[in-house]
Amino acid sequence: MLHPKYYDTPLHSVGVKMCLANRSQINKVDFELVLVSPMRRTLQTCILLFSEHPRRDKIKFLIFPLISEAFVATSCIGYNTNAELR
Repeated sequence: MLHPKYYDTPLHSVGVKMCLANRSQINKVDFELVLVSPMRRTLQTCILLFSEHPRRDKIKFLIFPLISEAFVATSCIGYNTNAELR
């Protein structure tokens, strides 16, 4: 069986830099709902992009497994997901 660290990888340092560089653009959009894949890197992307959004407390964030990347596994939510969200 393939270990989750091989398919549910964390966000690469380049991705972190991209999130931080684009956060100000995201802050200009008046979001009501954000759908997020349960994959670790997409959760991290969401957290980084929206951590300083002026309406963050008004936005509904929904982890939506149907938009995760395609792979076959017993669960598409990686280990430590709850810890990542905290």
